[in-house]
Amino acid sequence: MRLIVATLLMCSLEGFASELRVWTEVSGRKIQAYYEGQKGEFILLRKTNSTIVGIRVSRLVTADRAYLKGMNLADKARPALSRDRVWRPYAGEHPWPKSLQARERVVLDQLGIKWAHAESRYFVIHYDRAAFAQKVARMGDFYYSYMAQELKGMKDRYPRKSHIFVFRKSEKWDDFLRKFDTQYGWASAFVRGDLMFIQEYPSSRRSEDTLAHEMTHLVLNRFFKVQPPRWLNEGLAEWYEEFARAEFKGVGRRPRAVFHDPLEHYLPLHGLMVAEDYPDEKLIRAYYATSKYMVGFLRLAKGDEAFVRYLNDIVSMGLPPELSLQKHYGYSDVADLERAFIKFAGVRKAEKLDPLANE
Repeated sequence: MRLIVATLLMCSLEGFASELRVWTEVSGRKIQAYYEGQKGEFILLRKTNSTIVGIRVSRLVTADRAYLKGMNLADKARPALSRDRVWRPYAGEHPWPKSLQARERVVLDQLGIKWAHAESRYFVIHYDRAAFAQKVARMGDFYYSYMAQELKGMKDRYPRKSHIFVFRKSEKWDDFLRKFDTQYGWASAFVRGDLMFIQEYPSSRRSEDTLAHEMTHLVLNRFFKVQPPRWLNEGLAEWYEEFARAEFKGVGRRPRAVFHDPLEHYLPLHGLMVAEDYPDEKLIRAYYATSKYMVGFLRLAKGDEAFVRYLNDIVSMGLPPELSLQKHYGYSDVADLERAFIKFAGVRKAEKLDPLANE
């Protein structure tokens, strides 16, 4: 039964993204491409070299026209975004995920928490008080549907639901971090693969800020075969924390309005793009701000679809980030990119260009 549920879940997850398939014209010509939409009597297809071609629907073979009709009907039947409040007791035999490390399992058992287990559409939630846990489930399902729609051409690679552990009491959270792994001793949440561990704060705003950021990492891990550079990963988390959360609340945000204000805390791209670790605490604000603006710059430069192709080359195809950047944006080196970025971000004061200069 669990295998059947997992298979159905996988099918529903993959349905959000356009697949790479072979399209055939009645003349016999074949095109391997992603479906990008329909304009009048033409369908738009993106070939693997990113070229967009248009083909009259009437020129497709019967099987392709039937496939297109079925896909369009499915799109119309599916809500634009998942706002369902799916919350039910966990139905499986063993609530603990297989990806949970033995040490984590031992520590979780030692904490004395009376864990309850529930499921949403895409997640399994472990908690001891339902109020915040239910909000986690609602936001998680929404984030998944929101991001899956944007990540066209990328496949969810997990046949199972992700798991989220919600800690209500701060002393239990601190005890967990202390016993499990000191590298997370400063964190209020962290994500590893298909697992999230998060602390509930007395301040709902602080809890929501943390949840919005970490939920992005949890969802993206489902789609990434190869992890992107750290700056890009954090920039995406900052982007979706801003825009997916606004959409979740029903208020909406326009990217050009968000990035209209100059970037106040700037970290030079020559350091940002090669850094494998986080910078010193005094530069961390500039690190996150610059990463977010870089994602905004790339998305607004040529549109969301070009950005997703750039990202897909890195996280699905394994293309080196610098080659994907040159392929999709034409920047031959970081200096060219930085000049364009500085103009976009409105960085005016020279002393802001290198916070490392005084070290």
